[in-house]
Amino acid sequence: MAKPWADTPFSLLLIPGTPGAPTVSILNVCIEMANVHNILLRSLNSIYLQCPHISTTNNSTDDVADLMTYITAWTDAVHHHHSLEETLFFPCVEELAKEVGLESGLMGRNVEQHHLFEDGVREMGVYARDVLEGRKGFDSGVLRGW
Repeated sequence: MAKPWADTPFSLLLIPGTPGAPTVSILNVCIEMANVHNILLRSLNSIYLQCPHISTTNNSTDDVADLMTYITAWTDAVHHHHSLEETLFFPCVEELAKEVGLESGLMGRNVEQHHLFEDGVREMGVYARDVLEGRKGFDSGVLRGW
């Protein structure tokens, strides 16, 4: 059986220009966006795959704290990335689309996708902070439930 690296359970995005991936004229923007999203997905995959292996016995509180700090950094990165996309990048795309005659609202679906899991990401960050500060105990099942 193949080892489950950080490529699962959430599928990575195809990088434009690689076999099987679409190629577009704005290739560099697409590559950068796919790479950033793959960083976020690989990080989420690593949380999902590693959390059941964090022991709460044998003085492993450092492992729990390290994972909670990692999760906090990840949730902050997702929030920051989405905030920048929605306030800077998407409006630029909308403006360029308007200049070539495309209808407005082109990026609306992307914003909707952000909002679909925004609460879960926020809750995961709150949970990690609660564990770090001793208000809650560590439970990998809670993390895998998001």
